[in-house]
Amino acid sequence: MSQHKHAIFTRPNGEAIDRDRCTVVIMAHYQEFDSPTTHIRFAYDRTQPVEDKPYQGTMRVDLSPTEIDIGRLKWGDCEVILGHQLARISQSSEIADILQEAQKSNRIELLDADLKTIGWIMPDRACAMHFSGPVFARSTKATAILHITALPATQ
Repeated sequence: MSQHKHAIFTRPNGEAIDRDRCTVVIMAHYQEFDSPTTHIRFAYDRTQPVEDKPYQGTMRVDLSPTEIDIGRLKWGDCEVILGHQLARISQSSEIADILQEAQKSNRIELLDADLKTIGWIMPDRACAMHFSGPVFARSTKATAILHITALPATQ
């Protein structure tokens, strides 16, 4: 049976009104060898004006740094969720195994405006952050797919 070691739950942000609703849930679920399954969960919820639309898109990231596209939103005024999904490799290719291994060991490096490393996203992983300024991305070995969601950070 599951045992919750630590969990934080938030209540919805008020009653339903004529606004869009944004809910972000971050959960880490793990199982220790000699104890029950545990997890930690952070969730927050807010409403925002209908005109404050989020941005969602994907971007190819290669070996040279490229600024992450967050649409019309401004860095510092939004929360950004970035995900690194493994690229699908056609099995009909003669070098499919080599390409697949390169993708598995590939990382996306996150850089600030001075091109200093501020983080890494491993394959099939994601992060959620409120960045204060522009963020650039580059891959370490092969072209990677970066999924981007930017949510206006209105109160």
